[in-house]
Amino acid sequence: MARMVRTGFQLTTLRGIDESLLRKLDRVAATTFDGVEFAGLEGIPPDRIAERLDTLGLCAIGAHVEVDDIEEATDEVIETYAHLGCDRLVVRTADGVGVATDDAVDRTAGRLSALGGRVAAADMGLLYHTGSAEFASPAAFDRFVDALDPAVGLEIDTGQAQHAGADPVALLRRYAGRTPLVHLTDSRSNSDRTPHVELGGGEVDLAACIATARATGVEWLIYEHGRTADPIASLDHSDAALSALIGA
Repeated sequence: MARMVRTGFQLTTLRGIDESLLRKLDRVAATTFDGVEFAGLEGIPPDRIAERLDTLGLCAIGAHVEVDDIEEATDEVIETYAHLGCDRLVVRTADGVGVATDDAVDRTAGRLSALGGRVAAADMGLLYHTGSAEFASPAAFDRFVDALDPAVGLEIDTGQAQHAGADPVALLRRYAGRTPLVHLTDSRSNSDRTPHVELGGGEVDLAACIATARATGVEWLIYEHGRTADPIASLDHSDAALSALIGA
């Protein structure tokens, strides 16, 4: 039987509006999203954010954190985000992190595996967020995942995978059990400027991604739009679109 899956919102989608992080949390709470994924705290004390999350009834799904920051201040990063209720830290492709070459595969898998054990010891999980570059060589990405410590999972971005020519549904099936979080995004492959478009405006089979996520034990479907020109409209549109898709 397919399991329930909750919906979340990556707060970087709202980075283009001149409002505090607390006000952005208010906006998300006014929608049907169940939780938020962080990408920085904008200098606001964790106590204040935790209090606002509790008041609003929003879950803290996890946080995108630079790999260097986790390596250099592991205990501090874990303490900060655990205080918010996050149980996962997510690393994106960045300088020194990637799978473009065999050396990069070995280096990145080694760095993340070492961190994964340290993060797991604090009862948190470490995930690697996939972009588009990972799928330039599917074989290299497979080798990368095989080389990762089992403590390190994946956060697959469906739109960026599609934009790179990969099949996001096949990826969710292939990495079932390693992918607790999914960035449910849409994209069009006709331009380098469209790795993310509004849900329903691209080529991703969103319904199939959701069905596969449910069938493979994904816990959260998280919306993100890294290229939106209208963040508030993107929040409202994704809320309506995802609600319709989840209920279909």
